Amino acid sequence: LLAKNRKHNVWLHASFDVVYDRIKKDTKNQRPLFLNHSKEEFKAIYDGRMALYQGLADLVVTVDNRTPEEVARFIKCM
Repeated sequence: LLAKNRKHNVWLHASFDVVYDRIKKDTKNQRPLFLNHSKEEFKAIYDGRMALYQGLADLVVTVDNRTPEEVARFIKCM
């Protein structure tokens, strides 16, 4: 999680659809918030957190359609 007292806060932002699909496919790490809410309720939770994350981020990196290696390279160049 991001904390404003740190020097650099990088937010790895993924769209709701990407987050939802990743969590849905991850059968190894079942998340209670995901399992106990409808897609619409989960979207409301996601939307509620976006403003907080944006407010704490020094750098926002959109990770939709990017490999972990691409994301790491991008951050390293900053």
